[in-house]
Amino acid sequence: MNATVSLDTIRLGNHLPLPDETWLHQNGWTPLHNSRDGRRYKWIKNQPDDDCERHPRLTWSAPETGADWLSAEVSLPTMIKGSNAFSLTGQESLAGLDAMSAFISDHAKQDFDARAAKVSRLDFAANWKVGDEATMDYIIATRRANIPRHKKKATEETTVSFENKGRKVQLYSKYRDVFDKIPSAKPSLRESALRESAGVLRLEVELKRRPSVRSIGRKNGYPDASADEMVGNRIGVALLNKAMGEIGLGELHPARSVIDVLHEHFGGGRRLRDLVAMHHYFEQYGHNFWKIPKLGVARASYYKAMRALKDAGVLLDAPHNRALPPLRLVASSETNIIQPYA
Repeated sequence: MNATVSLDTIRLGNHLPLPDETWLHQNGWTPLHNSRDGRRYKWIKNQPDDDCERHPRLTWSAPETGADWLSAEVSLPTMIKGSNAFSLTGQESLAGLDAMSAFISDHAKQDFDARAAKVSRLDFAANWKVGDEATMDYIIATRRANIPRHKKKATEETTVSFENKGRKVQLYSKYRDVFDKIPSAKPSLRESALRESAGVLRLEVELKRRPSVRSIGRKNGYPDASADEMVGNRIGVALLNKAMGEIGLGELHPARSVIDVLHEHFGGGRRLRDLVAMHHYFEQYGHNFWKIPKLGVARASYYKAMRALKDAGVLLDAPHNRALPPLRLVASSETNIIQPYA
């Protein structure tokens, strides 16, 4: 079973002088007014509700302090292939940046190099064809996870997400997403996207702000975090691997086997009893249960036990008392295909 990693949505921008209002009106730009002083400080073109979902959404702003800024945001797979149900290779992502350059330059009537632009939003996704039933099982299992300083939200059995101001991690059924989003008025695209997404479990990581993008860029040797640097497989795998570790996607076992797994790793006796108790507390209270006074768990003991439980692979339980295949990623520098461990 292979998992594909692909760039999805990207928002990029650069300094570009804002033309006068007459030119903007004549060329189809829509003003947004400052609610306090009425000043037209931001102009928009190709808004999603204008049925331009396959083109970048452009925003040109003139802040009171600082230089004018032109930004563009788009789902590259949607722009290139009609839906983000379809993955992009690294070369296709770069070709998408070139297409953005041409589109932005045409609508701004000024040269714009998307490859050199600064990235302020970056979404990567991994897709596994695990089947419809297993998709739901993974989502149900992952709903027990918690990421510190992230708000968790679960929608029935189709989606679980973890979000804060800078990042969003989301696991969901891609088939359900396509079914809900692509209208029946586009029958050919809808049919091919549904076929592509059938049985697909999708993990998405969204970096929502420029500081978050720059942070992952610096960690991977790209301090400028320009678009041509950030769309590569290396960044995507780094983001997804981190998220998978946080929600335990590669560490799923059936609930009835927890004691057996711990016994196999650590033997019997007091060590086993303590870890079983810690596992129970984790299930009941989630991460950082050492902060709950009535449990009487020391901070050091908590972290030692969590490392042991993670090493044993029992931090999350699969539903229906059956094992789920682990989904760890192995990066390749030449392709966007990554292999889960067997």
